[in-house]
Amino acid sequence: LSCLGSLRLFKLNRQETMRYFGSLDEEEWNANLAMRWKWNDTSHLKLGFNYKDKNRDYNATRFYYNLNKLNPVITDIYNTDGFLNQQNIADGQIVVQRVMQPKDSYRAGNEIYSAYLLTDFYPTEALLVNLGLRYEMSKQWVRYASDGGDWYSRRRNLDKNDLFPALNLKYAVNPTNSIRFSASRTVTRPSFIEMAPFLYQESYGSAQIRGNEELQNGYNYNFDLRYERFGKDGDMLSVTGYFKYLDSPIERIQDLQGGATLHSFKNADNGMAAGVELEMRKRLVKDLRLGANISYMYTNVKLPQGGAYTNKERSLQGASPILANADLTYSPRFGEDRQLNLALLYNLQGSRIHAVGVSGLGDVRQQTLHTLNFSAGYSLNKHFNLKLQVNDLLNRDVIFKQDVPTTGQEMEVERYRKGTNFEVGISYNL
Repeated sequence: LSCLGSLRLFKLNRQETMRYFGSLDEEEWNANLAMRWKWNDTSHLKLGFNYKDKNRDYNATRFYYNLNKLNPVITDIYNTDGFLNQQNIADGQIVVQRVMQPKDSYRAGNEIYSAYLLTDFYPTEALLVNLGLRYEMSKQWVRYASDGGDWYSRRRNLDKNDLFPALNLKYAVNPTNSIRFSASRTVTRPSFIEMAPFLYQESYGSAQIRGNEELQNGYNYNFDLRYERFGKDGDMLSVTGYFKYLDSPIERIQDLQGGATLHSFKNADNGMAAGVELEMRKRLVKDLRLGANISYMYTNVKLPQGGAYTNKERSLQGASPILANADLTYSPRFGEDRQLNLALLYNLQGSRIHAVGVSGLGDVRQQTLHTLNFSAGYSLNKHFNLKLQVNDLLNRDVIFKQDVPTTGQEMEVERYRKGTNFEVGISYNL
């Protein structure tokens, strides 16, 4: 809107008006070999080997629009074809520039060799012990170009040799009550897109994201204690307490670069998560069941000394303190082969940190989100199945707010709707 009250084109920087197209070529190979020996009717020993090789080739093309020669008088904001059209491109009033740069492409791969040993046995009639040990040799790499560099001229390797022990205990108090305990060590490897230092956007209008080639693996030490009670007709009630120690967890952060907000990824020093979960399943009437679970989780993360993080103590990025799910299913049978399956599924995800603030910027938090999905399936016979899936019936706004440290308040920085999604399918089983 000009000072004279007429509408004109607001010519933003070309990064804001460009169009982005990505091409991804990915292949994955897997091989598995397992051998099993039975000690007796209830105990066994299992030895296995796994191989995985995953490779990706990604290229991006950007189209930039130069509108400096175009100065239309806009009388109808809904008729953009009146000035953004092919004729103005042909006349040279709109210049479209196609750009492919080395820094907008990357290649990545991950090769994992693993071997594991697993055993199940009963030291007493009521106690089941599951004990396992897994060895993994992983070779992850990414090839990319620095600013002004040649195609794929730089390479980062992340090679690791790890042991992952696991212990699971189940004690049957009586036929309907049991107690479970588990302990394990697991790994969180950076994804290709987190590790590749190229610039992209998850969706139009969202923040720009750049990977971090210096990321390291994150390691998790998990402990769970669970009580279960089983009733008739598949009814179940359980309470679980859990604790996780996180070594070098990967977090999404935000920073300023050239006046624009940029998201990236970093390893924190360590963190922890502890919580409790309540779960139940109940048959209401014949063929109609209700299931629900709710969990509360407390998290805390320790940050590197001397870092640029705005908040020196906070919860873990991506972790919601409250999670809840509920489902109502109806599954009647009509003869031997025909069955109808209807399900209504509700999910509550509490407020969580979406991107960690650094250099004086506050944390960006995704606000509490409610979703409702519906699925329907019908088996016509042994071979044909029909399926209907409707995702996000509520179509609520996904809202992000950012803390403003200087005022102690928060401001909305992003809002969008994913939209309701419909899927219809038919499958044939041989």
